[in-house]
Amino acid sequence: MKVAYVTNLADTYQKAGKYEKAVALLDNAEKSFTDEVDKKKITEKRAYIANQEGLKELEAAHYARAKKLFERALAIDEKHFGKEHPTVAIRVNNLAGVYYKLGDYARAKSMFERELAIAEQFNIPETLLRSHYFLGKTLEKLNLPAPAVFFGKQAVNTIQKMRAGIMKMEDSLQKSFVTKKKHVYNNLADLLIDLGRLPEARQVLAMLKQEEYFDFIRRDAGKQDIRSTTADFNTAEKPWAEKYAKINIKLAAFGREYAELKKKKKSAGLSDSEKARFK
Repeated sequence: MKVAYVTNLADTYQKAGKYEKAVALLDNAEKSFTDEVDKKKITEKRAYIANQEGLKELEAAHYARAKKLFERALAIDEKHFGKEHPTVAIRVNNLAGVYYKLGDYARAKSMFERELAIAEQFNIPETLLRSHYFLGKTLEKLNLPAPAVFFGKQAVNTIQKMRAGIMKMEDSLQKSFVTKKKHVYNNLADLLIDLGRLPEARQVLAMLKQEEYFDFIRRDAGKQDIRSTTADFNTAEKPWAEKYAKINIKLAAFGREYAELKKKKKSAGLSDSEKARFK
């Protein structure tokens, strides 16, 4: 039996609501396949199936069940990929989402921070956006409005940087991109309005007025393109932003060094000093 057949069949079982059958199939397959590549595919599929089932349970508001499934997916992928991996960040986000839904905001905050650290190491825009946004919302729930605004601005600015990279695409595709992320702008604007910070709220909302600004920009080439602007940090936030940027630079450097050592460990092996550094 080929591994592709097994993984496809497992997908079919899961989509048909036969999760336990999918798990049994993959567990048996893992014991029968000896090739490391095949075993790797089976392992990855086990985590994926558990995660997909967890998403279904989360949507149905079965939070206890979703939590167990996400914990299973996370444990598999941590063992398989290591704790600092982009795939692990996705699993962490899902589990953090359950804690958020359960009202355990302190635990959710800790997990969103973990996701953010991984995203910064690997500089993954979509993961950065997701962790900035949800961390901001969690801080808001914890009645910490100042850092909630800070991370809300980081989320908006991440989108703005992504927008700047797709300016040459068709207008309809650009509009679709922003529409799917409109809630990020609106959430930050609402928070700023609640805090009485109206000029900042207006700046954020202006970024959404894409259609009007397109025509305006085309008529007046001297005006700044709203798609390339970013949310300004106020006097209190600027030192935070500077410190945050420095931390990110260090994290990115650690991420690159870690990846290089991990690659060397698999191919040529590490010296004693490199082993210590890798650890």
